[in-house]
Amino acid sequence: MTPEPTEGTCERCKQPRPLFAYKPEHDCIDVAGLMRLTEAAEWIDNIRDTDDRWCERQLDHKPQPKLCIRCHDKEREDEEQYIKENQL
Repeated sequence: MTPEPTEGTCERCKQPRPLFAYKPEHDCIDVAGLMRLTEAAEWIDNIRDTDDRWCERQLDHKPQPKLCIRCHDKEREDEEQYIKENQL
């Protein structure tokens, strides 16, 4: 079942359009599991150093972006490329 879009301004292209919440394919934080605090700090640094904007939003307690369908597709492409480049 496809969620109903909301009307608003796309966070990527800034155009007024029907919007959908973006749900990332990967979740580096959930995959990490339990670890020591020092390991967690290194894990977080790695997320920030590799420009993982999807997991960074989660670390910063920000909701995932609301995007129009065009930008949603582009965001998915960007994430798939990121996953491939970083072997996630």
